[in-house]
Amino acid sequence: MAKVHNIHVRELAAPAAVVGEILDTLGSDHDRLWATDIWVAEPVVFDRPLGVGADGGHGSIRYSVEEYEPGLRIVFRFTPGGGLSGVHGFELQTLGLDHTRLTHFLDAETKPWMWPLRPILIGWHNAIIETAFDRAELEATGSLARPTRIPLWLRIINAVEVSVGRALGMLPPAAERRPSLGYRLFRPCAVVVPVALAAIAAIHAAWAIGWRWPSGSDNALAERVVGSGAELPPKTAIWAVAVLLGGAGAVVAAVGAGRGERTLRGATWS
Repeated sequence: MAKVHNIHVRELAAPAAVVGEILDTLGSDHDRLWATDIWVAEPVVFDRPLGVGADGGHGSIRYSVEEYEPGLRIVFRFTPGGGLSGVHGFELQTLGLDHTRLTHFLDAETKPWMWPLRPILIGWHNAIIETAFDRAELEATGSLARPTRIPLWLRIINAVEVSVGRALGMLPPAAERRPSLGYRLFRPCAVVVPVALAAIAAIHAAWAIGWRWPSGSDNALAERVVGSGAELPPKTAIWAVAVLLGGAGAVVAAVGAGRGERTLRGATWS
């Protein structure tokens, strides 16, 4: 197994009591911490109100509450049998009358089958936690100094995940604010989106075989595409992204052509 130690910290200009109230809503019907408007397909859900023994998770990541100090600290332990073993959680530290530090910690080990996907999963995890911190900052202070920038590759994966979930009836349909405009745009998007996904998949395949556009080296490419200080993922992970994007393009094209239900169920093994 490979160890993963990951820390995120955000200092908020708000009293600890205010931030603690936000923390305590995690996983509830009125969750003020998790960015459910962004991660529509991955809300935090538990089988009971937040407290020791509550079992649940987000998406395919399953865990239970091991420790809970209301308004101060939550520790989760990953459910045995998944790809992770260990703990993660949130905690607050009072820095002053109107100044609080919010921390998320992850101390875990990954199963060998997850190693090729670690760069992708860690990038995904980082974005989820930072957007949760964005939500906490906005809820606690009424403003957001610097919104988290979600990488393009993750925005695409998230959009596909939500689209597939809605097509399969696992997620509620999106609210149609302007049906007539949506109808006019549907057909062009059913062509443009698959083409764009196929193009991005082709670029990833080219990276996997050694092409380094738009940068000239592994480090420069990783810095530009993945993020500051990041390393280029292994070839197997890059190939996996290429295949996923290509498959997503095929799914979107099938939905646009009216073959959505059968194609989506086949693609998701359901």
